[in-house]
Amino acid sequence: MTAFHFTRDLHESEDTRALVCEREKIRDLRDCMLDDKAWEGHTREEALQAVLSFQMPDGSFSLVSDYHIPSDARVDFIYDPSYFCCQILLDEYLLTKNEAAAEALKTGLDFCCGRDLRGHGYEDTRDLLRNLKDFAYAGATVAMVGNLGMSKRFNSLIRREVRNCRQALQMGHTYAGWSENYVIDMMEVSELYGRDEVQRIFVYGTLMKGMPNHHLVQDNWYRGTATIRGFKMYDLGAFPGIVKTENEEDVVLGECVSCDAATIRRLHELESEGCLYRFKKVEVQDEEGCFHRAWAYELIHLPKDAKEIPADQQPYPRYVEER
Repeated sequence: MTAFHFTRDLHESEDTRALVCEREKIRDLRDCMLDDKAWEGHTREEALQAVLSFQMPDGSFSLVSDYHIPSDARVDFIYDPSYFCCQILLDEYLLTKNEAAAEALKTGLDFCCGRDLRGHGYEDTRDLLRNLKDFAYAGATVAMVGNLGMSKRFNSLIRREVRNCRQALQMGHTYAGWSENYVIDMMEVSELYGRDEVQRIFVYGTLMKGMPNHHLVQDNWYRGTATIRGFKMYDLGAFPGIVKTENEEDVVLGECVSCDAATIRRLHELESEGCLYRFKKVEVQDEEGCFHRAWAYELIHLPKDAKEIPADQQPYPRYVEER
């Protein structure tokens, strides 16, 4: 089989389809090498040489020679390929201590700092979190601890952005873009870089103790019973939902559980987050009277025939037993 290489400046006029295909080829190679799989029959050594020979003098692995292009195109065709190639080189260096990979990384990682790993426009935060995770999968955490194959500038960038994620989680500032909630991605970033993260979840229906879906949270930290004010609970048939009312006399009884990112992802699937429920911040009062910030699944649309479950018939397990 003949050796392969990456090709630069494939676009003609406004048609960028060939550039997109080349970027995806580099991404596919990255995924295969990190999984230690052969890519389209080529050896790891052949793939490494293709990456090394593609690097430009400024350290980038850009698919275009002319950087005077729109900002979103710079992300897609200059920075993304550079991230992918540096992730390949980092993985290779940590596995084999390949000196050529180490040399390429020095300038490659410095170049990757050009946009602080961020995307373009409303995708800014989404791409940052994705890139932080991708570099962690490639071994950035190991390299940072051992000071192996990392540029000081890139090391500082990673530490700063991970710290920002942790502060955002602590303050509850997890929204970005078009009001997208990145709490799970931020938790995963923090976990990948060495700190376990949990978020307090207020559950009021089938996730409570004794209910059919409690198994999804039973291995997490049960914090006890809790209440929220300014909400009403409704019977939707097989499960309940809550709706914000702004009336402090309206009360919902439930429980709090502190969950990790993997658990919250499972809960999002169960609750059809974004379609049926929205994951929102609420203020809860625990059984000792203390107030805390927590997350709860709030109904997006209340069905017309939904029946209210008054506070004197709650919590939900009691309501189910008596109805």
